[in-house]
Amino acid sequence: MKKTLATIVILAFSISQTFAQRDGDDVIIGKYRVIDSSVLGEQRRILVHLPDSYENTELQYPVVFHLYGDYEMTYFADAASLLHRLQSFRLIPGVILVGVDNTDRYRDLRPLKPDGSAGGADQFARYFREELIPFIRENYRVADYNILAGPQAGACFGFYCLMEHTGLFDAFILENSFDNPEVIDNYLITKAKDFFKPDKTLNKFLYMKIDSQSPNYPFALEQKSVIEANMPRDFRFRFEPVEQDGYMIETGFLKGFRELFSGYELPDSIASGGLDKIIAYYETLSEKLGFKVNPTDVILHYAATRISSGGNRPEARRVYEYILSIYPKSLDGLFQMAQILSAEGQYQKAVEYYSEFLKIRPQEAMVQNMLKRTERLIRESASFAIEQTINELGIKEGKRLYQQLRKDNPENKYFNENEFINAGYRYLNKGMTDNAIEIFRMAVESFPKSFNAWDSLGEAYMKKGDKSNAKKSYQKSLALNPGNENAVKMLEQVR
Repeated sequence: MKKTLATIVILAFSISQTFAQRDGDDVIIGKYRVIDSSVLGEQRRILVHLPDSYENTELQYPVVFHLYGDYEMTYFADAASLLHRLQSFRLIPGVILVGVDNTDRYRDLRPLKPDGSAGGADQFARYFREELIPFIRENYRVADYNILAGPQAGACFGFYCLMEHTGLFDAFILENSFDNPEVIDNYLITKAKDFFKPDKTLNKFLYMKIDSQSPNYPFALEQKSVIEANMPRDFRFRFEPVEQDGYMIETGFLKGFRELFSGYELPDSIASGGLDKIIAYYETLSEKLGFKVNPTDVILHYAATRISSGGNRPEARRVYEYILSIYPKSLDGLFQMAQILSAEGQYQKAVEYYSEFLKIRPQEAMVQNMLKRTERLIRESASFAIEQTINELGIKEGKRLYQQLRKDNPENKYFNENEFINAGYRYLNKGMTDNAIEIFRMAVESFPKSFNAWDSLGEAYMKKGDKSNAKKSYQKSLALNPGNENAVKMLEQVR
């Protein structure tokens, strides 16, 4: 029986999403940046939103360029919120969101003017190529993977860029391209018929959502028909019509990202299979998507809980060590490693992890209390002092220290039943049965009315093969607690 605290305590919820911010903290979704564009001949403002994990690692992130970035409280805030939710629910990796400001969207985002003369789309694509994308790469840690998100006129620009400036973006999430002059629609359809060929390779992703009530719905259906009739190799395409969705509601943004990163969510079978399988899974996904895909610390924490619940605690520890190797400030990683080390009796190291946690979140009372209890245990616990002595000098010196502490206890060490039992199980789990028996004997001598201590001593004797003493121990435990079903079961085995 093991009614102790010696198990690894892995919380099923994510620490990083559970602890509250401090009173008075600002709510921040991004920063404004300004680019002096020589290509466009004017200053251009952008908004940048970083994923939660950005400051917690040195990893690189794919970039989402949202073409309606000047709508801060609608398109940009909605996009940041949706991306955060998708990442929190382990459906997509972390991404950097860049809101691209507009000064004249119909000038910049259309390839033609209504009269059929050249529009500003090529110039705007040049701004991306020569100034905006290099600026983001110079100032942020980015993967070589660019995603263009564009509603309305932005969808027109995105479809045109896919065909005319193919190397700029790797994925396109486009919504409700509507109210284009007919000359532009016809131009794009003609261009699509020439661009999409079944004998060409096009390793791109295109998601198109269209409101079936939109004036441009027939044009969108024609786009779909041309693409599907001439589908290039390696081209991922999803067309989704909706009824009366409303062009200001970006339902396609959420669905498009789920489709783009389909497969990112870790299957339970892989999550339970250990760290090596998890790493191999995301390496395969990286090859498919074309950039290095890393699981978030939330995904890895989820996997560790499944591994631990399956009884493979050493492997769960490996996962948390891996988390901290790539997310050194992960609250989940720091907290759970402190718990694991405490369960292993490595209290000094546990203190280090609790302390690192509190450097990031100093206000968390639960962790403060755990740190204080662990520091007190190191200073004042009789069980810990005895265990350390056994580890350093052997069981004989450990027994001598126990007798000394029981007799006069000059340093006023406290005796705790669970701490003795935990120490005993640490030895038992390592196969050091004789040490475990001595610790459990100390426990029953110090706490003679503890049915749990007697039950644990019986277990140690059983592992040693000493059925006579095991029987006596279980009988004592059952006398103290007639409801101890484990003792009944073990006595039947002894008989």
